[in-house]
Amino acid sequence: MVICPALRPRFLALLSLCLSAALICGCNGPTIGERKDAELTLSGKVLIIPLRDATQYYFDSEEGILIADAAINSLVFGSGKLSAVDYKKSRGPIRGTVLETGLTNQQWAAIGRDAGADYMVYGTIGSLSWRDPDDPVIPRCNFNVTYSVFDVAAADVIYTNTVAGTYPYMRYGAKGMSVFDMGAEGLRTRALAYIGQIIARTFYPYETNDLEQNSLQRAARKSETTKRR
Repeated sequence: MVICPALRPRFLALLSLCLSAALICGCNGPTIGERKDAELTLSGKVLIIPLRDATQYYFDSEEGILIADAAINSLVFGSGKLSAVDYKKSRGPIRGTVLETGLTNQQWAAIGRDAGADYMVYGTIGSLSWRDPDDPVIPRCNFNVTYSVFDVAAADVIYTNTVAGTYPYMRYGAKGMSVFDMGAEGLRTRALAYIGQIIARTFYPYETNDLEQNSLQRAARKSETTKRR
């Protein structure tokens, strides 16, 4: 497109104004950046256990339960090779163990076998806050969670990941909805669902965007255990 030299200053000014308006009005929805491969390519049944919080007891955190539910829902739509096992049946065996010292690999394996699972996911909410210290005026969820994938047959952890981030990464969430429009409960629901989605993404490829990628600090550690595919 050729722009008349006389009109070029006006065109540049108008372009600058449009870009500024887009940022202010929330027209900054996620843009597709790159396709990420699954961290683990597995098949079978997986038991996703609600994350524990500072109490150190599984099934004791409402947020942990909501994150697990969201991970299961995301897994159903995202992975065609894994199916989720109902975690409610495992509540008794897990809660009946002294958890401050942690479960041994053999105890985890026994729980997984009883549930009919090939793999298990369990973890801890390191931190969860609803104000961004860098921008306290804007409500946001700041989170830090650690989760592990456990191979029941091998009785060993095959993957551990710690992820920290912010939701939403800017002041607008999905479909340009402002955090103020969401309300406190809406922000909480969407943020916990987002964390659950991050966990589920371990098992299937997905498309990410630059904003999201920059908001997450991932430190994945894969064990030497051979993964069953």
